[in-house]
Amino acid sequence: MPTAVAKTSIGEDPSAGVEVLQEDVPQEKRFSDPQNFINRELSWLEFNRRVLEEAQDPTQPLIERVKFLTIFSSNLDEFFEIRVAGIKQQIQSETSDVGPDGLSATETFNSIQRVVRELVATQYALWKNELVPELAKNGICVREIAELPAKRAAWRIVIFSRKSFQCSPLWLWMPAIRSRIF
Repeated sequence: MPTAVAKTSIGEDPSAGVEVLQEDVPQEKRFSDPQNFINRELSWLEFNRRVLEEAQDPTQPLIERVKFLTIFSSNLDEFFEIRVAGIKQQIQSETSDVGPDGLSATETFNSIQRVVRELVATQYALWKNELVPELAKNGICVREIAELPAKRAAWRIVIFSRKSFQCSPLWLWMPAIRSRIF
């Protein structure tokens, strides 16, 4: 008698929509069916969504929520620097290859855009509507450059440019910016 194997999608209730695969299905067919695979980039975005959910959790201490939001942002930056850049190269090379999940580079890129728009909207709403007001209640004021007096805003830009921006990968690629700052 064949053995049944349960398969569910990520985030799906195991009791709902379970597909039963029979043991007599050839291994080649199981490993060639795109429905049996999850897109690597979209899976990574779902992981980062869980980091964002930790930042949204009001039971976490405020500083931990800010840290989780920072981790989310840093992860997303790296994701774009490495993975999205690779996908864009695939699109530009006009390759017709599809991944094991059946998605082309263009389809993957479009899906990434859709998911990231949602995540970033959530990120900004959380920061602006929850975390900044909570930080202010605890004596930590976060201001936009536009909210500062002109002299102080100019000084902040110089400080950022000379100290923080030099740590950014953009620093290496933007000589025009460097020449305007110094």
